[in-house]
Amino acid sequence: MTLRTLRFYEDRGLVVPSRQGTTRLYTAGDRALFAAVFKAKQLGFSLAEIEAMLKADEPRSTFDLDLSLERIDAQIVVLEQRHDNTATAILELKRERAKLTAT
Repeated sequence: MTLRTLRFYEDRGLVVPSRQGTTRLYTAGDRALFAAVFKAKQLGFSLAEIEAMLKADEPRSTFDLDLSLERIDAQIVVLEQRHDNTATAILELKRERAKLTAT
């Protein structure tokens, strides 16, 4: 995780580390929150969706994503479409490359 990412999450209000002078101190709860955010990002969710899914009503050491079957199925559709679009783009680029190398 980069400093830029940490500051971005702070700006969004996802995490509010305590401070000791200018040093930010992250708790075990903060680290659990980051782990949940990264898991959701790996699953392809946007930060806005992640914020809505996080069950962060109170300080605690673990965070669970509110993943319903409906949300999971919808995300699978999104990722499959993204996969299809990427595969199509790769094929098109390979065709263009073949044209350029054939001349």
